[in-house]
Amino acid sequence: MKRSAGLYEADGSMCIDCHLSSDKVIKPDSKVCIKCHDEGYDEMMGEWKADVTKTTNEVNEILKNMNTSELNEEQQAEIKEIKRVVSDINSHPSIYVHNYDLLSSLLNEKKKKLKAMTN
Repeated sequence: MKRSAGLYEADGSMCIDCHLSSDKVIKPDSKVCIKCHDEGYDEMMGEWKADVTKTTNEVNEILKNMNTSELNEEQQAEIKEIKRVVSDINSHPSIYVHNYDLLSSLLNEKKKKLKAMTN
């Protein structure tokens, strides 16, 4: 998964706009976000995080319960890709802030593919 600010980048925002304070790189909290966003954005971020976490957990649960020994080569490759995506998301816990729509769509697509393999 390419590391990108996603929608923020398209809007003209740069990483330093949120991740630099007094010449120090920071991991901003929701207080930084509401400087530019409307009231309630911090609550929406919490909903995004909960949704990404929930869907990631669902994907992991499906993977855990799958019998992969019966899958063909193409399906095995798809499983490997799904595990890579989940790993990338888990290794960047605040990634949901940068492009929630993309993550949500990607995770739901992967979940759908897994379910199709188990039926």
